Amino acid sequence: MKNGLLIIILSVLLPLANYGQKKTAPKNLKTAVKLLSKDCPNDLQEKIKVTNNDSLIFLIRPWGGDYNKISNWTNDSVPSPKIVKYFNNKGINIPKEQEIAILIAFKSYLLNGKFDEKAILLPFQIKEKKRKAEELIKYTADTLNSVYIPKNLEDSFLELNKIWKDSTSIKLEKLKKGMHFGFGMWLRNNWGLWGGSRFSNYFNDLGIYHADDMSGIILTSYARYLRKEDIKLEEQVEFSKNYWKEAKEKNEALEKEKFEKYKIGEIVFFKYPNGYISNEQEIKYDEDICIAKGQIIEKNEKYYSVKIQLLESCDKKGIIAYDNINSLVYNKNTEEYEKPKKRKIEKMKIGQVFWFNYSNWEINE
Repeated sequence: MKNGLLIIILSVLLPLANYGQKKTAPKNLKTAVKLLSKDCPNDLQEKIKVTNNDSLIFLIRPWGGDYNKISNWTNDSVPSPKIVKYFNNKGINIPKEQEIAILIAFKSYLLNGKFDEKAILLPFQIKEKKRKAEELIKYTADTLNSVYIPKNLEDSFLELNKIWKDSTSIKLEKLKKGMHFGFGMWLRNNWGLWGGSRFSNYFNDLGIYHADDMSGIILTSYARYLRKEDIKLEEQVEFSKNYWKEAKEKNEALEKEKFEKYKIGEIVFFKYPNGYISNEQEIKYDEDICIAKGQIIEKNEKYYSVKIQLLESCDKKGIIAYDNINSLVYNKNTEEYEKPKKRKIEKMKIGQVFWFNYSNWEINE
């Protein structure tokens, strides 16, 4: 009888312990600094204290050091990188700059016992705004970084003729031998196929959005142009579209497979994608003692949604089930998706039911 009771207790507690171990990433600068103060080696902390802010990044992996905790957070190597969402909401989208901001905050904390969040983030936010302003220009500019940007495929042939001044036969031989792979990278980087340019816009209008596809079409078409053949642009575009269509279908099949694991009646655990209902709840979550538990009572196969009844929460106010701060709504007048004019937050208490995307909850596998 005692053995049976022990097995029941362990079967309940062990999944909860495993669930708590999965959360390793902070949700903001404050919790990042808190985690680093416990995890960062003492010798590295001493180096951080005396290192210039511009050089802090070289103390961690992959920029020069061995400590990889911070880069793991910003490069999505954990299941729920809330710190990335936090920085994105603050207008800082580049992982390296997110890591520098964390290090500067941690350095300030080590030296002063506190840090000024707004002052630390402001230089990165200004830099991001400047980048966005430059983005608007590059889609019409005929030159980027002193490199001429073709306006269409025919224009690119003329530029390639200038770059490769060899005879037609030598050019074709280079393409045949695969030298175009390295040159394709040059095209993607210098003609703005990755970052955006008037040439990438040309391809976007054709329905081509991936830079690898763009460079492939450019070089395949150039080889046919040199041989005085029909470049068959429509055929190449169709091939690319079909490839991504099949890839999308495979991804949808994978999504469906994941969704099917969520069974009606199963107990699931909330991942707090919309933040916390109170400071106390956040603190408990950081200490792995805040578990919100629910039960699946209905499913919607079309939208990959689950209706959840909340069974347990570490805060009597419940959980934040919905927050539209990161949502976009369609404006019929402008025919564009825009941020909602009013903030809308919906809370969920124990016993209540609510529809969620299944990914907001976690199952024990």
